Amino acid sequence: MTAMVEDFQSGREVGLAIDGIRESIKGVRDQLSQLKWVLGVAAAMISVALGGLYNSTSNSAATVGEIKGRLDGYDKRFQIIDKRFDSIDARLDKITALLQPPQQKGELEKLPGFPTPTAFPDWEGVQLADPSKIPADWRTNVNPKGVWIYSDNPKWIGEIKSKIEK
Repeated sequence: MTAMVEDFQSGREVGLAIDGIRESIKGVRDQLSQLKWVLGVAAAMISVALGGLYNSTSNSAATVGEIKGRLDGYDKRFQIIDKRFDSIDARLDKITALLQPPQQKGELEKLPGFPTPTAFPDWEGVQLADPSKIPADWRTNVNPKGVWIYSDNPKWIGEIKSKIEK
């Protein structure tokens, strides 16, 4: 086995060996110093890039949250409007069904819920048994079995009843 150790013959050889090691260490130190600066600059650039990414992401998240909040508000408004339209649609369907002319004579009595005091929800009906008591300006096509007048205003129904009873 060979050893990697040399025997020095003089002090000068020892000095030269130490100077060689010193220069080798300086070269490694310079390389490490350059590497330190390269890695430091790269770390700084990465930190700036990640900071910018975080900032834009957090701003985007806040903006998306704000937009989502506004859209939720619009959705609630549209749901309220849809409910109103559904209510109006149901009322219009009932009124349309009641206003459809009967196909043949005698079918008026067969219409659902007609004539009764509650043919229209939330309305009150008054039956005029004697068509001659109807004021002339109210007469149109009079059913011989009597006429029904409907209103959702109880005060107006009361006025009609008082006029009829006179």
